[in-house]
Amino acid sequence: MKKIILEGPDLAGKTTLINELLKIKKFNNSLVIKNNFIPKNYEEHTKLVDKYFDLLVFSSKLFSYDYIFFDRLFLSEVVYGKLLRNYDCSKEEKLLNLIKSDIYEKIILLLPPLETLENRWNIRGDSRINKNQLKEMYNLYKELKTFIPKEKLILLEDTNEYLIRALGNDL
Repeated sequence: MKKIILEGPDLAGKTTLINELLKIKKFNNSLVIKNNFIPKNYEEHTKLVDKYFDLLVFSSKLFSYDYIFFDRLFLSEVVYGKLLRNYDCSKEEKLLNLIKSDIYEKIILLLPPLETLENRWNIRGDSRINKNQLKEMYNLYKELKTFIPKEKLILLEDTNEYLIRALGNDL
């Protein structure tokens, strides 16, 4: 079983990409776990990191799928901790160990151009962030590239069909 984590700013296209991947025969036997929970304080954050670890470790024992796609997981906490709670968890040992661990195969980081996010925000809006926070959120996600081991990172700045088909072969 391969565990693939999709991360990226709100409106980047994570769910859309997963839906496109699921159309590929190779991914017919897949599970998608979506995380939209954003902690309100440090205590909730700590519990959430523990739950992420448990979910990654025990998902192999609980499910018999070829792939599990996580639609956002622990890296978002680095961004939203700073953005929404003014809390920098990027140096927390527990979180850093989770990022460097072998309990997942790949992290797909979606980073479309900021202009794309702004256009999508104008059309759909967002329940977590306001338009003024888009650029800061985008820049924080760009910084995440430095946290992810290179051998585990797939950076996507475009989600066209060719890329989705090619990506299917990389997983």
